[in-house]
Amino acid sequence: MKLFIHLKNTEEDAKPIKEALREFDGSVVVEENHVIIITPSIVAGDIDLLNTDNIWEAWFRITEFLDIINGSVIIEGVVLNHVSLTKVHYEDSSGKQHILGNVGKMEGFLPGFRMNKPDISKIIPLALKDKAVAKALRLSSRDLDWVNLCRIHEVMQEDVGGMSKGDFSALTGSANNSSVSGDLARHGDIKCDTPKKTITLVKAQHLIKQTMRKWIHDKLDQ
Repeated sequence: MKLFIHLKNTEEDAKPIKEALREFDGSVVVEENHVIIITPSIVAGDIDLLNTDNIWEAWFRITEFLDIINGSVIIEGVVLNHVSLTKVHYEDSSGKQHILGNVGKMEGFLPGFRMNKPDISKIIPLALKDKAVAKALRLSSRDLDWVNLCRIHEVMQEDVGGMSKGDFSALTGSANNSSVSGDLARHGDIKCDTPKKTITLVKAQHLIKQTMRKWIHDKLDQ
């Protein structure tokens, strides 16, 4: 499928991007002072637009492609601004362009039902006198990637024990294993066996938030 990858990069970056992609099956153009990479090579075949997993896989391939460009720039010391994405268009069989919707990798989680609306007014004073709660909240303010999720769990585990053994095994196994979590894994090993029990990043984020919420409210109820 022919993709039109619209970048935030402006015309000044067009020449070095063209040079970087001179061996790549595609072309680089500038429209309205922004760079567009046109290529049929990132996604094989057509994208099933009724399948969110299929769309997510296309976005994953596109972002991987841009990460490879940015990594190469850093390693080789090329003078080029960070290559970043704004939107993607695809071309249908008639040659017409359409925007590729970004569905993300949604797992369908709904927030738990609450009797009262969320209230952090009691949590803040607790954190100012409880070092464990304060650290877990500071970590939660950052990206909830695998590394940070494991750090947050370690704080809770040291304090009261954290989550169940099965959930903890799924969390650490998935966080550490690149066969499950790809480039986001805490370890870089490529030749590794997939753990028996795994969890997606979105589910892990939900689980940590749920565990942390219970941990904090248990402290507030003491």
